[in-house]
Amino acid sequence: MDLNQTIWELIDSRPKIQTDEQKRALHVDIMRAVERAKTQVGKKHGVTVMTQEASAAGDKAFQEPGNRGNPGMPKPKTV
Repeated sequence: MDLNQTIWELIDSRPKIQTDEQKRALHVDIMRAVERAKTQVGKKHGVTVMTQEASAAGDKAFQEPGNRGNPGMPKPKTV
């Protein structure tokens, strides 16, 4: 399946999109959206919020990989 050709066929089949300029602009927008969707597969974008206690607990866990800490220990939260 040729994605470019399929998109052009769908654009041409819409009667409300009349001018070639509108069709090209829509095609460019669709192709940009497709390219952005390809690059973001599997990527998570977020922010990790840490208190000083959680940072110290993370440092300690990093230094001692076998030490998982207490259940009540502060932990970083990802938003």
